[in-house]
Amino acid sequence: MIKKTWVLSVAVTFIVLGLCITPCLAQSNVTNVSKRGSLLVFTKILTQTPTDTIITIGNDYPDEVRVKCYWMDSFQDAWDFEFTLTAYQPVWFSASTGKGSIDIPNPFGLGKQGELKCWAIKELDTIPPTDVTTENQISWNYLYGTAMLIFPNGHSVIEYNAFAFAAAGSIGRGNAVGTPGTILLNGSTDYDACPSYLIFNFFAEGATLANGTTLSTTVGQSDLALAPCKQDLRQDATPICSKVKFDVWNDNEDKLTNGYQCIKCWFEGILSEIGTKVWRRV
Repeated sequence: MIKKTWVLSVAVTFIVLGLCITPCLAQSNVTNVSKRGSLLVFTKILTQTPTDTIITIGNDYPDEVRVKCYWMDSFQDAWDFEFTLTAYQPVWFSASTGKGSIDIPNPFGLGKQGELKCWAIKELDTIPPTDVTTENQISWNYLYGTAMLIFPNGHSVIEYNAFAFAAAGSIGRGNAVGTPGTILLNGSTDYDACPSYLIFNFFAEGATLANGTTLSTTVGQSDLALAPCKQDLRQDATPICSKVKFDVWNDNEDKLTNGYQCIKCWFEGILSEIGTKVWRRV
């Protein structure tokens, strides 16, 4: 009797970012996880006790830069913080507490899940009569970052690279990118584009993996995190909903399903449950 292990491939069609997913194209004007950029997106942040996430962000240039970040939780609540990176400086901090090599205000807190976005900024002149300081996102294609998820008792760790979006090559270092407060991921005049779709492989849930001698294990559930590229981070933002299409093939090239999942600002779910998960505030 021959027992077959299913190896499946998924194509996720939408403008999305995912953990452990490779963009379908390696074009120079499309984001990926192996480059430097002016904007970083960390697609999976967990602080559900006793899990925590350690964020590392570095500046690969001999001059300092100001960085602005926004947390976004699974209920589309967003809040920001800022810090400065000196020349060639890497920093790290805990998502749950904000403590690390630098201490940040407004940490993610405990019992949350979601994402983090950070980009290079420059403070502009104050605007009278209120003397409010405004900010503009700038070209600084020297930022890089990683997120390390530390699970119970430190016995399991997962680390991934942030998706990096470079500013257009025609924009000189330190110069403004677009309109203050509006970040366009268009792959031409402003920042890199998002991939049109994503492809990744996984083993079927419940499949048996064996090497014929000492190794035999049963595959568990496959977890997927997605963050759409269209988001509104303002305090009075209207929720933005997106529809994600999933195409799945097995190793015989048989198409098994044509699933869909509606998501808001962030989604995490088990692949076998796609199309059944709905986020509700409790």
